[in-house]
Amino acid sequence: MRFIINLVFFLGTCNVWAQDFKLAGVEYFTYPKVQAKDVGNQHQASFQEFGAYVFYPRKLKNDQTIIMNGIQYGFVQATSYNKKLSSQNTQDFHKIAYTFILIHKFNEQWTLSGRLSPTLASDFKDNLSGHDFILQGSIIASKRFNERVIAGAGLVYTTRLGKPMFLPGLQYQYKKCKHNLNVFIPAFFNYTYQVDSKEKLKVGFRIGLNGANFNASVNNYSKPAELDRLNYARANIGPVISYQLTRMIQIEAFGGISTMRMYQFEDTDKNIYKYNSKSGGFFNIGLGITPPKRKLK
Repeated sequence: MRFIINLVFFLGTCNVWAQDFKLAGVEYFTYPKVQAKDVGNQHQASFQEFGAYVFYPRKLKNDQTIIMNGIQYGFVQATSYNKKLSSQNTQDFHKIAYTFILIHKFNEQWTLSGRLSPTLASDFKDNLSGHDFILQGSIIASKRFNERVIAGAGLVYTTRLGKPMFLPGLQYQYKKCKHNLNVFIPAFFNYTYQVDSKEKLKVGFRIGLNGANFNASVNNYSKPAELDRLNYARANIGPVISYQLTRMIQIEAFGGISTMRMYQFEDTDKNIYKYNSKSGGFFNIGLGITPPKRKLK
């Protein structure tokens, strides 16, 4: 336990995490049925998502470097509805990722963090191939300007916009008293306010951008022909609330409007079939294991 406390204190001084670090957790998203925009008003779609993750951090002997190994699993169930035919079609997709993170603290101001995340993303209805594999990663250099402000920049290779692509990574963190603002572009904008003196209850506001890219087995879909990939992305906007149930267990709820909802199939000839949805509601709940806070003497 002392190792975890000291390690988290080191992570806190590095400030490479734009949100509260969690050692493990599970989360669930639901996106109720909404109308599609590009295929007529007879079509609707809904989504259910489940995720689980676990990380193991280790501090090296130089006391300036941390390496972390993590495993993540994600499940996406997409259901399309045809009101005219009174029919529905459900498709299941899975994502399994291993994540390696290296954090090096050069001095009290500068920190460098790198992440590599080889990922299998597929419906797994066919034999595994190179089409099921995606490599994601990032490298970010951050600087502590004073006790309140940390900012950083770097490069991210991600599927958050639906397809693997390089994007700039920009980090900003501001903390004063009970106010905490964390921004990491292209992932999220997160503001929280510490409500109680026991530091258990937080409320705030979040904008989260998320997406994925899955291999779709050609032989399991009849329309359109020869499907190759599913690309989806959305922006979730709304209030967030978290409560520290015990010293190491935190529950968090996030809900509101899901907009910019892109849902597209790509065939083997790179033709795009759009099933983008109109904006709609969403709800997310998660349970995480957080390291105990280091008490200052």
